[in-house]
Amino acid sequence: MPPPGVSVVIVNWNTRDMVLRLLESLSAPVDGVDHELQLVVVDNDSSDDSVEAIRSEFPEAKLIAQSENRGFAGGVNPGVAAATQPLVLLLNTDAKTSRKSIAEAAEYMGRFPEVGVLGPQIVTPNHVPESSAWRDPSLAWLALSAVGLSKLRAFNFERYHERPFVEPAEVDCVSGCAMMIRRDLMNELGGFDEGFFMYFEETDFCVRARQRGKQVHHAPIGKFVHEGGGTAKTVRLRTFLDFQRSQILFHKKHGGVGAAIVARGLLALGSALRIPPLAALAVTGRSGRARRQLGLHLNNLAWLANPLGGLVPDVDRSQ
Repeated sequence: MPPPGVSVVIVNWNTRDMVLRLLESLSAPVDGVDHELQLVVVDNDSSDDSVEAIRSEFPEAKLIAQSENRGFAGGVNPGVAAATQPLVLLLNTDAKTSRKSIAEAAEYMGRFPEVGVLGPQIVTPNHVPESSAWRDPSLAWLALSAVGLSKLRAFNFERYHERPFVEPAEVDCVSGCAMMIRRDLMNELGGFDEGFFMYFEETDFCVRARQRGKQVHHAPIGKFVHEGGGTAKTVRLRTFLDFQRSQILFHKKHGGVGAAIVARGLLALGSALRIPPLAALAVTGRSGRARRQLGLHLNNLAWLANPLGGLVPDVDRSQ
C-alpha cells in the first residue's frame, strides 16, 4: 500500500533564491518514488520578486500571494486551507530534503495512526544533528536559561539533556522547520494560533494536539537539512524580540497572567545579566558579535521595561 499523499506547505518572505532551489529539488522526479506530492507556497508580501519567479518557473505549484506579512502561522494556515492531501509537511525555505525522504515520513505516519505530528531529525549542512525536539516550555527552564545554566547538558532537561535520538520516540514538541501533520488534525484544531507571529506556534500546536489525544513523535527518518540563512537573519532585532514576545504569550496562554508576568521578568533578568560582560567585550573592540549581542539585549531590556507595552508587548515591524 503506498504511503499517504503529502501537501508540502512553504511559507516565504524575501527568500527568493532559497525557495526556488527548494521547489526545484522537490519537483524533480526520483526513480522508484511514486508518491502523491502537492506543492503549496504562501508568500508573505515579499519585495524580492519571489511571486513572479515562482509563477514563472513553477506554474504547477499552488501559489498564494498575500498582501501583507502575516508571520509564520498566518502563512501556514492559508497554505493548509489550500492543501488537498491527507498529510501536510511544513518546510522552511532554508531547509533541504527530497521526495524520497518525504515519502519515508509519510509511510511512518501511515503505519502509526495514533501519531498526529511527526518531526524528522533535522541536521546541519555538516550532518550534525540539530536540537529539533523539546519538552513543553516551563518557567523552571526559563529561570535556568536566564542565569546561563541551561547551556549545561545536566540542566538542559528542556532539550532532553541533548541526547541523540537514534530511534523514533514520543516527545512533547518538534520543530516547525520540518514538521508533518495530519491535515484533519490541523482543521480540527483550527490551524496554528496566529497570535504567534514567529516562534512557539509549532510548540503551542503540539501541546494542543496532545491535549486532543494525538501523539507527537520525533524520528530519524529520511534526510532533512537545515541550511540556515533564512529571513530571521535579515531582521535580527525584530526576530529576537519576537522570540521574547512568543515566550511570554505561550506562558500566558497555557499558564495564565501570573505565569506570563514571571516569564517576562525572567527574560528581563536574562538580558540584564548578559549586558555587563557583553559591554566589557564590546569596549575592547575585539568582538563584533559581542557588540551585536549587546545591542539586542539593551533593546530587549528597554522593550520589556516599557510600561505602555502591555503584558505581551507588540514588536514594531515597520522598519
